[in-house]
Amino acid sequence: MNDLGALPIPTDAATAAWAGPVFALMALTVVVLLIWQAVRYFRSEDSDSDSDSDSDSGSDSD
Repeated sequence: MNDLGALPIPTDAATAAWAGPVFALMALTVVVLLIWQAVRYFRSEDSDSDSDSDSDSGSDSD
């Protein structure tokens, strides 16, 4: 069995020092964007359902 858990990528110490925070920032950005998109989606769905109930009031514009 191989003692290495994964294939090592040769990097210098400076790269390894900032790689963790950069990946954490990218992950946080993805989570924030997903939440923002979900909020936008559900707000637009709520406003669409409100406008649909107004248009079903019986007055036809045709």
